[in-house]
Amino acid sequence: MIRYLLLLFYVPLLFSKSINYGVINKHAYVLPKGKLHVKGAYLKLNDTLDLLNMRQKELGSRNSSLSGIGDLNGWEFALQYGLSTKDTIVVNYQRWNIDYGDSKLKNNKFEIFNRYNIVASDYAFFNAFSIDVGYIQNKTTPIDIKRDSLLNSILNKIKPNSGISLHDGDIVAGDTTISLYNDNGNKIHPYASIENLSSKSYYARVLLAKNISKNSFMDFYLSYINNSIKTKIALYPQNNSFFNSIAQKYKIPNMNRDEHIVNAGFVYMGQYKQNYLFEFNYEYNRIFRSKSLSANNTSNTIEAYISRRIGKSFLVYVGGKLMMQQFNTDLPYLYNKYTQTQFDKKYGFAKFGFIYSY
Repeated sequence: MIRYLLLLFYVPLLFSKSINYGVINKHAYVLPKGKLHVKGAYLKLNDTLDLLNMRQKELGSRNSSLSGIGDLNGWEFALQYGLSTKDTIVVNYQRWNIDYGDSKLKNNKFEIFNRYNIVASDYAFFNAFSIDVGYIQNKTTPIDIKRDSLLNSILNKIKPNSGISLHDGDIVAGDTTISLYNDNGNKIHPYASIENLSSKSYYARVLLAKNISKNSFMDFYLSYINNSIKTKIALYPQNNSFFNSIAQKYKIPNMNRDEHIVNAGFVYMGQYKQNYLFEFNYEYNRIFRSKSLSANNTSNTIEAYISRRIGKSFLVYVGGKLMMQQFNTDLPYLYNKYTQTQFDKKYGFAKFGFIYSY
């Protein structure tokens, strides 16, 4: 009889080992020593893969202004390795290709962190307690804005009511229209380039796991994040003296900045019919910036996935991510003094992937 009672106590811990298959990597449990997991995923947003009809509601006018964010496709690859009975190291790389104005924003995200487990016990109120220390880098190639409506939107935000606009590559000031030509007699079309878009983040995260039943448990986490962000907008052509004299009126200030984030959330994970797992994550961010960048200092994110095990070592999953304030924390360099009022729109994408265990 005692043996069977002990078995019941051990069921939650045995189920908690399935966390090693978790898609959302914000759990207090660590991998066993020497265990290696390989993760891959495909990300997509278009008319067919439209989470909660979000694209139709939020992106219908996405081409009318600089803030327009359109379709997305991308991929993700990650490795998790159990360094010891206490340490797991995680390396993650993601590529997001997002329609952005006239161009495609190609963001490369690299993340590495170490998870150290301090407590793992069946009998404590919280069954696991861990700390993550990590680094994230986001970087994209320059984005050229050449469409007149977007250029005029930028110029108006830099210097409202200036009386100067662009039309078919011409500079229009009141009743005067000016065209620019190079030495070969070819017409020059002014454009703006959003350059050096990048961010570096260092963070520390505390995680607590609580077994809810023999088939489910929750993790709670709290993080501190320090972001260093670089953003530069330049107007071209820069080798034309006449255009340079006009561009001086639109001198763009240094937009590099540091910001601090307090991040909190929870993850629920449940097992159904032995081979199916369900995960749900809610996350809240409070961002501390300068007063000139205070339009949207919070963000809310939701993720959910359904996974199916195939054998002992393979798992496939489907789900998605919904960001209630676009990329306010995911791509922090997109937020600046000229775009800050645009981050009240939703954005999300579907995600399909696998996890293989060695």
